[in-house]
Amino acid sequence: MTETRHYSDCAVHNEPAASAGPCDCGGYVPQIKSLNLQLETREDGGLFVWSDDVPGLILSGPDKNAVLEAIGPALAVLLPYYT
Repeated sequence: MTETRHYSDCAVHNEPAASAGPCDCGGYVPQIKSLNLQLETREDGGLFVWSDDVPGLILSGPDKNAVLEAIGPALAVLLPYYT
C-alpha cells in the first residue's frame, strides 16, 4: 500500500473550491524511520500496548506473552497505511 502521496497544497487537493488538477508538488512516499511502543502492566498482571506513532495500535490482554506475540501481526496490518 505504499503509494505516492501529495502535500496539502498540491493541485490534486483543490476540490471542492476549484477543479482538482495534476500534481504540482512532486509527491512523496511516506516512511516511518522509528517507532515507539508503549507497554504498561495492567492491574491484573496483563499487558497493555499502544503507540502514538501508529494510530489504531492498541493491544491489551491478561496474558503478557499473547499480547507480545500479537504486536508483529498487528503492525504488519497497520503499517502499510502509514508508510
